[in-house]
Amino acid sequence: MTLQTVRGQVNAEQAGVILEHEHVLVGFVEEGRLSPDDYDRDEVVSRIAPLLLQLKAAGCNTMVDWAFRNRLPC
Repeated sequence: MTLQTVRGQVNAEQAGVILEHEHVLVGFVEEGRLSPDDYDRDEVVSRIAPLLLQLKAAGCNTMVDWAFRNRLPC
């Protein structure tokens, strides 16, 4: 079985543990829509990167983040 990812297809072994509905960046703003004006990108990266590296060390190679589902063509 293969999965299509933004980086191409991967097999189940490459995918490893999958977190299927995560939000790396969540904001409680009107209509639930977050724009880049609502946060500082560098601050987000500095706070979340260490946590994502911990997930990877624990065997999680794949994460599905639905934060931008309304911005991508289906």
